[in-house]
Amino acid sequence: MVDACRQLRESLNSRAYFGPSMAGLVTTGKSCMPVSELELAGVIAVDDSGTPGVAPKSAFLHVNRKTWAAVIVPAAAVASLRTGLQLFIDGVRGEFGVDELHFTDIYNGRGAFKPVPIEKRYELFDLMATLFASFKLPIVVQTLSPQYLAETRQYMREWPKRLPWFKSHNHEHVGLLFLLCRVRMFMREQQQVLAKPLSLVIDEGLLKAGSAVSVPGWADLFLGGCASFQSSHQFPFLQLADFAAFVVARAQWIVSAGISKERDVQFLRIVSPERLWYVNLPMAKVSPNEDSAKQYGRVIQADRMLKRLPADPPW
Repeated sequence: MVDACRQLRESLNSRAYFGPSMAGLVTTGKSCMPVSELELAGVIAVDDSGTPGVAPKSAFLHVNRKTWAAVIVPAAAVASLRTGLQLFIDGVRGEFGVDELHFTDIYNGRGAFKPVPIEKRYELFDLMATLFASFKLPIVVQTLSPQYLAETRQYMREWPKRLPWFKSHNHEHVGLLFLLCRVRMFMREQQQVLAKPLSLVIDEGLLKAGSAVSVPGWADLFLGGCASFQSSHQFPFLQLADFAAFVVARAQWIVSAGISKERDVQFLRIVSPERLWYVNLPMAKVSPNEDSAKQYGRVIQADRMLKRLPADPPW
């Protein structure tokens, strides 16, 4: 693993491809194209994270919230990034005997990572964060809960009529749709440096690997006008999205509960905004102690009022 990490770090010099940030489903059938061809035009890799059934300490996090994350990999970065990812995966496989990087298992010390000290597990987070920083990969995020969807439904008078897979009462579907809207906005902002269309690939879950759904009207942005569902084992770029979704969900959990452990401070430093480019999340400074819970609450209250919602959530 040490040799693989060293090779990976040495391969990540000056790889950024972007400038500073600008101010029940119905399947269509098989995947849009063979897995081997999905990455050729560049990739939008999507995955989700959440803690269903686990009650958070903060009233500002809903127990059933779902966080979606999209990582955008331009075509020019695909080959180098694939090499870096493969070095990483090969190193993890050689040391821990796993073929996929599920960062919730790594963080919580589950499965093959159960006997691994937290310091060693944090090294994997640090290495992945280095990968993101070196390529300056844009990350787009959307979090939604059933209750928040109910709150905001009064402002959503029109829903897509040409998405047969879309269910407007399902917060996971709506969260994914909102994420794709945010991705579309970013791609148009970056159209001078971001060639399109890109392959839209979503981690299996909502649909089994090898399935696809149509995204009509967006073929200029998403290759073939569809989204392909794949496993991260078959399509390693999805492991970037697994990392991004887990990190933002875990950071929210830590800060909203009140930072009480030094290892939490260490984790937040590893995944800081200086290293991970979450293009649609506002930056906010919090104290590295239990005051962070109140500070997080004020940030969420301000955001809710901006959206014409009561400052405090009703749940």
